Amino acid sequence: MMLLQLGVHSKRGRVMSLSYFQPLLAAVILLLIAAVIWQWRRSGCRPTLLVLGVLSLFLVSWPPLASLMVGLLEDPYPVLSSPVDGAGAIVVLSSTVYPPYPPLPTSRLGSDSFERCQYAAWLHRNWGRRLPILASGGSNADEGTPPYAMVMTVALQREGVPLEMIWSETQSRSTRENALYSAQILRAKGIRKIVLVTEAFHMARAMRAFRKAGLEVVPAPCGYRRFHLITQERLLPSWEAIAWNEDLLHEALGLLWYHLRGWA
Repeated sequence: MMLLQLGVHSKRGRVMSLSYFQPLLAAVILLLIAAVIWQWRRSGCRPTLLVLGVLSLFLVSWPPLASLMVGLLEDPYPVLSSPVDGAGAIVVLSSTVYPPYPPLPTSRLGSDSFERCQYAAWLHRNWGRRLPILASGGSNADEGTPPYAMVMTVALQREGVPLEMIWSETQSRSTRENALYSAQILRAKGIRKIVLVTEAFHMARAMRAFRKAGLEVVPAPCGYRRFHLITQERLLPSWEAIAWNEDLLHEALGLLWYHLRGWA
């Protein structure tokens, strides 16, 4: 099968197989193509809907298209290049947190939440004036996890942020509530301007929500997904591209909903 023969050259010149080639997705697409051909030969009619289904599956799982689409949300928010004058705190928003699961007896951050915390800690350490960090995130009682902000606090400490420089907002369960409850804490401390840390694709909705809550916001995005170099691996359909498109749809609908409700 030709797809299986694709490879990339290592720095030493050897051809390496694509370690993350996803045969299940390829099998699904090939089976659908086979179904199109079989239906066409059997009935003599063009299976238009089936063809559209196969094409849609390919496009939604094709990394170059997913990268282009996610860029619509990420491109307006470049990397924060220099310290911000007048900011009183760094606010980092939670995302995925996993409940305790053997062999680990404690809750742990998903890769997205960890990257946000890691970047917030880096900003704290590397700017001349070390700003306090407000970790924002409650929890769902059904998940069996402590408030997400508590798990984030542990991660921030491990990244070198002193406990006395970490504040916690533990009530929120949505981006809007992140903004509302965080704004209450910050206003009580006399802070009106913040540096906001979240993933780049989530920044548009988050910024609007925090501004609606009455804060001046400087975006500090992380976790960029868009790529500009198309390699052989990125030409293959992947589940990751499907996940990106799901996140993109979630954010687009979220922006629309927040706008309609007057939340952003």
